[in-house]
Amino acid sequence: MFRFVQGRDSVWRKHVGQTDEVDPQWRQMMRLLGVDVSYDLSPQAKGKIERPYRWLQDRVVRTSALERLSTIEEVRAVLKEEVDRYNNHQVHSTTGEVPGVRFEKAAKEGNSLFRPFVLPKPYTSAKDVFCLREKRMVNGYRRISLFNHEIRGTQCPAPRRSRGPPPP
Repeated sequence: MFRFVQGRDSVWRKHVGQTDEVDPQWRQMMRLLGVDVSYDLSPQAKGKIERPYRWLQDRVVRTSALERLSTIEEVRAVLKEEVDRYNNHQVHSTTGEVPGVRFEKAAKEGNSLFRPFVLPKPYTSAKDVFCLREKRMVNGYRRISLFNHEIRGTQCPAPRRSRGPPPP
């Protein structure tokens, strides 16, 4: 975070907001789907998930360097092999089980946090959920303001604030 002093007797002031203080498009979409977002460096993210991916990334980089791979296609093949080995052959150090076998067992027992994708109402298409959302304003002269540009509309509704695609 950056801070600066403004004026002679002022205190430190915040210059850039923290990650939890902004509401990016991705977070809005996750909230719409009912998924709670937790960020790294927060108490909820303890590093158990990040460690295997860091290890996997290191292994792909080292294998690519040892085999002197130079194209994306060659490295993708190494990544595919490593992911298959990790998911279906390697015993996990914490659980003592192979991740693929453990996942299948949990799914059969109904002990999984995975859930089917269901569109929230009133949306009828996944494109309505996975889209960019911007605030816009229709003024009394039926002009839409978006990104400091005014767009003249002939059949705009009466002035109101709107966010995202209109409901069906």
